[in-house]
Amino acid sequence: MAHCRYYFQEEYESSRRGTYQCDEYPFASTLQGAAADRINYSVRAVYASHNDLHGRALKAFYGHYRLLYYDPNNTPTKTSDSPFWVKIAN
Repeated sequence: MAHCRYYFQEEYESSRRGTYQCDEYPFASTLQGAAADRINYSVRAVYASHNDLHGRALKAFYGHYRLLYYDPNNTPTKTSDSPFWVKIAN
């Protein structure tokens, strides 16, 4: 993200390429996250290794608790590309 390079320019310049990644809050995977909202979220340059570990932990949490992707235009009878989608049959 360009915002991270702008606001955390010193971290990016003083490190090797790939050391830092931009992370956002709320998470992009949430309804209020950066993927859906182009204005109201926070960014921070974080170590790429930490960002990767957090992403894996979040994915494991979603999978363990079977959290489903919510799409208001998708009805429960339609399928979803989300790895957390669970089709429930009667």
